[in-house]
Amino acid sequence: MAEQKDQVVTVKVSAEIYEMIKRGCDEEKKSISEYLRSCIIRDRYLSGDVGAKKIVHDNVGKALSGVGKATKDMIEKAVNLVIGPSGEAGRKNIAVNKTKRIEK
Repeated sequence: MAEQKDQVVTVKVSAEIYEMIKRGCDEEKKSISEYLRSCIIRDRYLSGDVGAKKIVHDNVGKALSGVGKATKDMIEKAVNLVIGPSGEAGRKNIAVNKTKRIEK
């Protein structure tokens, strides 16, 4: 992830939302801070945010560095497999996946 800064954000959430956050942390084996940062970056990436795309691509590029020279195309394919396409296509993908989970 991006370099950590000393900015502190405090938010109030309902007990229900807090429990959702905790479940997500447990499932992804992350601290609350790590989990919330990853959720924000994932959401912003899917919205097409340039800064989020840079963070994700840099992290995927680092992860692929052990495989050899990671090309921009390789990084994009890896990101799309993990997160999904950005922009409107990504939003539609999330909506379809949420609907499928609800129907099960």
